[in-house]
Formats: sequence, C-alpha cells, structure tokens
Amino acid sequence: MADELALAPPPPMAGEQDVPVAVAHLALPDGKLFTFPETAELPHVHGGGEDRAGYVAACDGWLLFDDEEFDVLRLTSPLTGKTRLLPALSEDTVRIRDNAIEVVGAPWRDGDGDRDGAAQSDARAEDMSVRKLVMSPYDAGLVAAVVGREHFGKVALCTMEGFSWSLSARDRWRWTHYLVASRAGPLLMVSRVMPDAGTTRGFAVYVPDMASRRWVEVSRLDAGGEALYVGRLSSRAVPSLDDADKIFFLDDTDGMSFRTVRQPRPPYHAAVYDMANGKVSELLPRQPLVDGKTPVTWLFPDDDDDA
Repeated sequence: MADELALAPPPPMAGEQDVPVAVAHLALPDGKLFTFPETAELPHVHGGGEDRAGYVAACDGWLLFDDEEFDVLRLTSPLTGKTRLLPALSEDTVRIRDNAIEVVGAPWRDGDGDRDGAAQSDARAEDMSVRKLVMSPYDAGLVAAVVGREHFGKVALCTMEGFSWSLSARDRWRWTHYLVASRAGPLLMVSRVMPDAGTTRGFAVYVPDMASRRWVEVSRLDAGGEALYVGRLSSRAVPSLDDADKIFFLDDTDGMSFRTVRQPRPPYHAAVYDMANGKVSELLPRQPLVDGKTPVTWLFPDDDDDA
C-alpha cells in the first residue's frame, strides 16, 4: 500500500485542467495546422502560414519544400522550427546506378518488363518528384524516398556525405500503397474503397501471412488498442483506447490524374472510418482554400517535440 501511495500522482490543483495531447496534426496546403483528434486550429507554431504553404511531401513531423532559388529540398518542422537541407531531384544530384535490386516474391519474372505503362526513363530525373519520405531514426545522414510520377515509384537513397540521390536503373517502377507499421509489430496494408475520387465507402486492413505468402484481412487493430492515421504523404499507427479500431483519413487526391475539376468534392478535409460498424463520419469541414496539386497531410509530433 505504501508503494502504491508513493507512485500515485498528486491531486490536481484548483483551476487545473487536463490538456489533451495531440496524437496528430493536419497540415493544409495554405499553411494552416489543426490538432487531432480535437480538430483545433493551432494559432502559434514555428513559422508563419506562408512559410508552411507549398510543401511537396511530409514525414513524421516534417514538411518538405522545393526551394527552386537555391536548387535544394528543404525539410522544415513547423512543430519544432528545425530545418535541414537535401539535394534537389535534378540531373546534377541524381546518380543512376546499374546494380540490380532484387525483391523477394515480386509478381513478375526477369525480362517481363514493366506493367501498365510503368516503364519510365530514369534519365528524366527532372520529371520525378518525391512521393513519400522516410528518415532513418538511427542514422541522421540517411534519407530514403519513394520518387516517381503519380502511382509509380522506386526507392532513392540520399546521404549527406555526397549530398546526392542514388537509385538503380535496374529497379522496376512499382505501384505504391498505404503501408503502416502497427505498434504491435506487423506491417499493415490498408486498402481504401473509393468508387470515385470524391467518395470513400470504407477500408480493409490486411496483415502478412508469411506461411502462405498472402495478405490476410483482419477486423481489429492490435486487439483494439490502436488507431490508424493514413494519407498519401504520411501515415502512422497511434495508441488509442477512445478511438480504437478507427481509421482517420484525408481527402488527399489533389493532383492525381483521376481527379477532374468537374468531380464533386467531399465536404471534409478529414474523416474517420469505424471498423466496428463500417460507418464514415466527417471530422473537419472543408476550409476555404484554393485547390491545387498539393494534398493535405498528417504530421506526427515526436516525444521530444516541445511545441
């Protein structure tokens, strides 16, 4: 009993209120930031709205900008104010290597060629853009990115030592999907059911079965202990009891070829899908902003962020 009393937190002082901890932030192309799940706009963050507008990719708590003036890519965290530079995707900074990259269990054989028009010229590096960014937590000098054109991509590696990107000419262009690492360990593949660009019917979640080499659909997330935030640029599984078995998602198809001007837009920037009842609920109504090719995205604060 004495140990239990010693570990118990002190009672709250009069007037104190619990401050909800944001598990994610939503960044809009015009520079606005909202916290989730309470959907409150952040008035005080590092950098003004114009400094956060026009990003091209996102990773964890970072936004990636294409700085054409200095021909670099700029990583900036609006949550901490930190900035780091990466080389731009240009003829001078992309090195095409001839070494082969083998993918175990690839659905094609050597010599099959690229499928569905995926064959692209690596020499056209200036036409490529960063589709998704991954920063190694163990090596500050290594950054991996999925680069490509819309649905197709391949992995490029960047090291700060040479300040250049490296990719293999023998690595085939591949389709990209929602892939999220669950907090319990297994990799999750999340499939979004969209009959058209403006409608989301629901989601299906799969885990890999290594014995059968197949993806197996599951009905819950980590036995009900986590929620998923998924998006084109950034996704993450977060611990959650209140929002267990829910998938938070975005209207982030801006800039994709199947999105046309005449298609109706959903009335929200963000919504949530409940795996238990199969219902979709709107969370953040669409804000008045100019549509463009930059999609809305999630940002995820690190444990040591002091914003």
